[in-house]
Amino acid sequence: MYFQSLILLAVTAIASSNFIRVPLKRDTTLAKRLTTYGRPNNRALGQRKYEAGSVILTDYSDTEYYGEISIGTPQQKFNVIFDTGSSNLWVPSSKCNTDSGCKNHKQYDSDKSSTYSKNGTEFLITYGSGSVEGFVSRDDVEVGGLTVKNQIFAETTNEPGAAFINNPFDGILGLAYYDLSINGIPTVFDNLVQQGVINKAVFSFYLGHVNDTVGGELVLGGSDPKYYKGDFSYLPVTKQRYWQVKMDNFTAGDATVCNNGCQAIIDSGTSFIIGPWEDIEAINDAIDAYYSGGLYYANCQYLDELPDLEFTLSGKKFVVKPEQYILKYRDIYRGNVCVTTFSSAEFDSVGFQWILGDAFMRQFYTEFDLENNRIGIADLA
Repeated sequence: MYFQSLILLAVTAIASSNFIRVPLKRDTTLAKRLTTYGRPNNRALGQRKYEAGSVILTDYSDTEYYGEISIGTPQQKFNVIFDTGSSNLWVPSSKCNTDSGCKNHKQYDSDKSSTYSKNGTEFLITYGSGSVEGFVSRDDVEVGGLTVKNQIFAETTNEPGAAFINNPFDGILGLAYYDLSINGIPTVFDNLVQQGVINKAVFSFYLGHVNDTVGGELVLGGSDPKYYKGDFSYLPVTKQRYWQVKMDNFTAGDATVCNNGCQAIIDSGTSFIIGPWEDIEAINDAIDAYYSGGLYYANCQYLDELPDLEFTLSGKKFVVKPEQYILKYRDIYRGNVCVTTFSSAEFDSVGFQWILGDAFMRQFYTEFDLENNRIGIADLA
């Protein structure tokens, strides 16, 4: 769901006997981006938003993860967010308006592709941090060394505002359910399955930490056992639109929220953990965080004393450590600064109350199983 997250993902396909990886990259401009925009990457909730393959992801300061795809013949390469909170693929068009954010990014030129087919249907998608518009086209798309033939996607001609201008990625590749897709466009992942490119309708994420050697990895068609240990705990998807699950409650220290149960989505395109305002206030109070300029700050000297977060999802408990829900950066004026990864928004109109973004996913290895409509969560190796 692109909520102004901060990821940097470069995708290099690495072949193995079982799958192909997509790597993720890392950048160092977290302080500037957080203080400039004052919001985490809270993408869009307004949207009516062989074997296997893998993509290595780039970690952009623990706030965004993106990788490389190719479109057309010969290939035109783009960095995209792999987003479990939306369902469409879009990249900037060479027909982009001169005053639009897409001018700052790589642009798809249909005149240079021999496999391009014209469609022309208008396209508009609205995210929490901005909207993009353009038109629909059709071409071959490669992800992690796997090719989808005749994929329908959007060429964007207008990306107003700073949300997309200043991000390191060019576009978004949605991995949510088809039911969420704008214009009823089949998703890239659905086409990988239907065209027989992958054998299993499963994809998995490993999201690295800013100090890790590898930014992260997306596996298409399976999971990568080198990144997890033990068995997956499986959560049934409660509504096949977003990757939505039941959250029984959420505890931090002496604060417990969602006491009567609520709905949450697990979203790789959102940096933070997002929830109702009063609940977010209670969680930040429990860790003695203070609010300033759109963000909540913790005292860097006492991080060792912060409590673990405990999420109960479909009766199963998952613990997130402070090093995952606190982002640290160096400010030239204030020295070390620690930001909590909790932010508020109201989502009742879309059928859920919480978004568990990268701050949650980074603690685990996460498998999205479209065949069985479930999400598997395993401990990291």
